[in-house]
Amino acid sequence: MVVTTGNELRKRLFYVLGDDADFARRRCGTMCIEALVRDAPDHAELLEHVPERLYIHFQTRVARLAQHRRPERHRYLDAARKAFATILEPVASGGVAFTDSDGDTWIEEYIVDPPTHILNGFIWAAWGVRDFALASGDARAHDLFAEAVRTLKANLHCYDCGYWSLYEQSGTRMKMLASPFYHALHIVQLDVMHRLTGDTTFAEFARRWDEYGRDSLRRSRAIVYKSIFKLCYY
Repeated sequence: MVVTTGNELRKRLFYVLGDDADFARRRCGTMCIEALVRDAPDHAELLEHVPERLYIHFQTRVARLAQHRRPERHRYLDAARKAFATILEPVASGGVAFTDSDGDTWIEEYIVDPPTHILNGFIWAAWGVRDFALASGDARAHDLFAEAVRTLKANLHCYDCGYWSLYEQSGTRMKMLASPFYHALHIVQLDVMHRLTGDTTFAEFARRWDEYGRDSLRRSRAIVYKSIFKLCYY
């Protein structure tokens, strides 16, 4: 097992996300609530001030708040519904959803053409969809999370270069390997996906990538390759 207990999982998440994770979520949540409650005609104003990844993550926060019997329940749930509407919209229509040629459904962290399917952002978004499904009972959210799980399972092998994990499907001649930070995050995220779904595919990749990270030669190779990638493309 990569992560054996709930406490160990929380410690790993704290290590990967850092001290400012809760502050960032609270600040993002406040900004999103203020924008969504104003009933803006579209999401453009919100996306100008909040990065796409935090906008999507915000959904997780408001959905969790809505699950509890707080006075703000309906306010947060309404805001979550508005955030979820953008996740349902295709990229071509101004949203963040993308269906590839194989029929797999992606939730994009950054909107670029062609889409690069950033791994950690896709998983964060899938968790947000699941939380919203649990909080609202929205059948579309339940279906979308199931689609996201199928997409992740079918495409995980594309993020394994044989000695490290990829950050995204960059489409460049050199593959965009994950930094050590994001490689560690991928491992934790896949362990959580295994816990949520019971699918051993996620546990197997988490175990394999954890072994990559513990191997000093593979780790050094990944860091050198990543450095060369940055020199070539940034």
